[in-house]
Amino acid sequence: MTGPSDPRRILAETDWSGLENRNGPAYPETPDLLAGLASEEQAASEAGIFHLTYELIDYPNVHTAAVPAAHYVAVLVGDPRTGNRRRADLLTWLATLAGAVSDARERDFVELAGYSPMDHPTSTFRKVRDIRPHLFAGVAACLDDPDPVVREAAVAAAVVLAEAPELASRRAMLKPLIKDVLAVSSSSAHRQLATTALRSWGDASGPA
Repeated sequence: MTGPSDPRRILAETDWSGLENRNGPAYPETPDLLAGLASEEQAASEAGIFHLTYELIDYPNVHTAAVPAAHYVAVLVGDPRTGNRRRADLLTWLATLAGAVSDARERDFVELAGYSPMDHPTSTFRKVRDIRPHLFAGVAACLDDPDPVVREAAVAAAVVLAEAPELASRRAMLKPLIKDVLAVSSSSAHRQLATTALRSWGDASGPA
């Protein structure tokens, strides 16, 4: 997927009127709140993060506005105007979104709804899966970030995205980062992610 490299253009050029969030029509709520992620005001940024996390992803659903929002976030994480704490939060959200359309979540959806979200060719699950390489590119730009919090969030997001079959070729590059960053993290969730990824990707040595 290609598109504008300026996050403001993504918000301006997306037709939000045909999209939905948890509360119904995405316009004007979603673009207004996402614009706050590029603001210097902490309250606006926090409101944007909350909207991404709780009103675009609603287990087991992923709402249609999440697709352009993900494109926007993938560009925003590489924008030098985005603060480090905010970038880490946005990278964590990209990991959450990738997990929300995983094979495991698809099975959960089938159990709860009685049908697969992949049955329809224009489903949100399918659209998010289609842009995973684009999301990975945005995340990968942060893998060597000098800020350790941003770097750890980027590695975690990259690992979740690399579970996708089309990104399997990136796993070898990620293994050293998993061992050096996630396996020694203070976060038990990140340490567990490291263990699970290395085992599923055929690294018998596991974390160092």
